[in-house]
Amino acid sequence: MIDPKSAQIGGAWQQKDASGKPCAWDPDVVAFFLDRCTARDAPFILDIGANTGLFCLLPVINHAVSGFAFEPNPEVYELLKRNLALNNLAGKIQTFPFALADKTGSVLLKIPLSGCDSGLACLGTPMRFTLFREISVPVDTLDNILARKRVNRVDLIKIDTEGCELFVLRGARETLRRFRPDIMLEYNESNTLQFGYKPDETAHLLAEYGYSGILIGKEDMFFTPPPLP
Repeated sequence: MIDPKSAQIGGAWQQKDASGKPCAWDPDVVAFFLDRCTARDAPFILDIGANTGLFCLLPVINHAVSGFAFEPNPEVYELLKRNLALNNLAGKIQTFPFALADKTGSVLLKIPLSGCDSGLACLGTPMRFTLFREISVPVDTLDNILARKRVNRVDLIKIDTEGCELFVLRGARETLRRFRPDIMLEYNESNTLQFGYKPDETAHLLAEYGYSGILIGKEDMFFTPPPLP
């Protein structure tokens, strides 16, 4: 179940099925991620750039899934919480109303004025929309948050931050080293150029930890760590 406004503002639920009802964006990618969850015992996931909720609603299907969800856009964040509540998942997924990067403090989030492109909001220099408003949102590193919350396990991470993926990973070096999670992230040059880099830089960073990746769908990569010795 989702709040109807989730489809109106775009993002996770902007796709429509044959009957015209809202449905998940990139359902094959979601199914792939769900399969990876199912292969784990009680997986703990991180949904970074959760929008109104899609990947963090997977506990509806696999009740063993739990985790954290991060969404800095205040309007979208309220819908995320609403969708979790509608599906009785507030106890399964803890939400955080801020951005993740490689620093702490505050950053300016650029939100399209169209009202139907919430999924394009970004922290970089917008190149996929021209009219926008700016709001200041809190930012922190993933390493800091997991340390404060005393998390002792992370199995899978999904990152869809409209180009900020490299900076999210730079702020998650201890997470990568300690937990060795599988990682699925958006791999889209039109987004990364909003931050002045190319997608391969994320692959190069993950390669430092022995990760290798495969293309999933049109613009997502799935990275796995090397086997334990």
